[in-house]
Amino acid sequence: MATTMDPYANYRNQAVYTATPGELIVMLFNGALKNINAAAGAIDKRDMESAHNAIIRTENIFFALKASLDEGLEVSRSIKDLYEYIIDRLVNANLKKDKELLTEAYDLTQELRDTWQEAEKKIHMTHARSIQRA
Repeated sequence: MATTMDPYANYRNQAVYTATPGELIVMLFNGALKNINAAAGAIDKRDMESAHNAIIRTENIFFALKASLDEGLEVSRSIKDLYEYIIDRLVNANLKKDKELLTEAYDLTQELRDTWQEAEKKIHMTHARSIQRA
């Protein structure tokens, strides 16, 4: 039996396999943002099961991000507190199907994603300059 290959899935897999750790974190934040949007849309459509599933996927992303932190670093403890706050907003949004709580989680996630994107840009620029000097 022949299987068809999804070129887009292949591209996504390749992007994950070749990404830097920072780029992977940005991808996780992008996934969280996509799921929060999906949950909000499902709430609008009164599709509570889809909203629940999208919020659970988002919570799982933050659990994975939290588990990846180096607890020995002070900054990690601060980030962990922020992740836990976002998870709390998501849990309550899921219980109440509250779009305001989802908006708060979305805004915080977007800010985190944007910060990581900027850091990744600076790292790549610094790396490119050091290669040019060599």
